[in-house]
Amino acid sequence: PTRTEEIRVPDEDRPCPVCGKMRCTLGHVRSVVVEYTPPKIEVIEYLREKIVCRPCEGEITLAPPPRERVIDRALPGPQMLSALVVNKTVDGLPLQRSRKIFKRAGLDIPVGTLSRWEGFTHQILEPLIKCIRAHVLDSDTINLDDTGLLVRDPTVPGGTIRGHIWVFIGRKYDPGGDLTKTREFVSYLYAPTWEARHPEAFLEGCRAGLQGDAYRGFERI
Repeated sequence: PTRTEEIRVPDEDRPCPVCGKMRCTLGHVRSVVVEYTPPKIEVIEYLREKIVCRPCEGEITLAPPPRERVIDRALPGPQMLSALVVNKTVDGLPLQRSRKIFKRAGLDIPVGTLSRWEGFTHQILEPLIKCIRAHVLDSDTINLDDTGLLVRDPTVPGGTIRGHIWVFIGRKYDPGGDLTKTREFVSYLYAPTWEARHPEAFLEGCRAGLQGDAYRGFERI
């Protein structure tokens, strides 16, 4: 987004130095600066009005509640939860770093609280996750592969263990052969080991053509 700020000639410089009359705008000299606005956290307090008829002291009417909360009786709004999930899943930031980011923005949230919020968010998104997985399994072809990653585990020496993320890219081709109408769906599976039984369980009942590398475990799939 672009914000335009006009820098006007000061009032004392607007009169013509020759005749003294006020000069009109001829145009602007344009320059551009790219700036960064740090994230901002707001605590929004809703005050729902209550009204009553004083003379008769009749029925009290309460203003309607604000928008429905994503998590019942919890503090975070949808944008707060979105920032938390994007930090974790898109930018790869552990919750400890998200806490530092939010603290710099003005609110210190314990990691345990952030973890519960993230867990609730995953529950909310579960129907969408299942829907995407169903589209992947219904594809004509599926590309699959895994990548290793370090997973935090404070109970082991060093504080991390090795896990694996399996990626399934399903493609549904246009019956008329128009490749521009190919639909693509991506689903992910976390597994603690490299064993083929994990993608095999994910693909149970799938009849799509599979494309992968020379990993020997694919032979059983």
